[in-house]
Amino acid sequence: GGGGPPPPPPEDGVVERKCYSAKGILYCGPLRVAKGEEVRVTYHEEEEAEGAAAGEAVTGKLSSVNSVEMRLVVEGEEALHKVPLSYLRRGKATVVKTSDPPPANDA
Repeated sequence: GGGGPPPPPPEDGVVERKCYSAKGILYCGPLRVAKGEEVRVTYHEEEEAEGAAAGEAVTGKLSSVNSVEMRLVVEGEEALHKVPLSYLRRGKATVVKTSDPPPANDA
């Protein structure tokens, strides 16, 4: 009884986070964001980000999330801000809860 083919090795230096939605809640690594919770999304690459430059952070409240993207309500903006989950998985963007204390930065 031969086993299946071995799994392909992961790409060098690319570790995909587990980012997915379940019952309207966003899970991204250890983070769990429910509807109405405020988060800050920071983009690290300019590539294809809608009107977002690298290093730009967008703060908003989770409106909805599906298997493709999360949508944030941004104060002062009529349109929902969409963040592809693929960005979060690949580290092109990171998301943190604004209620969490920011990481200590002694620099």
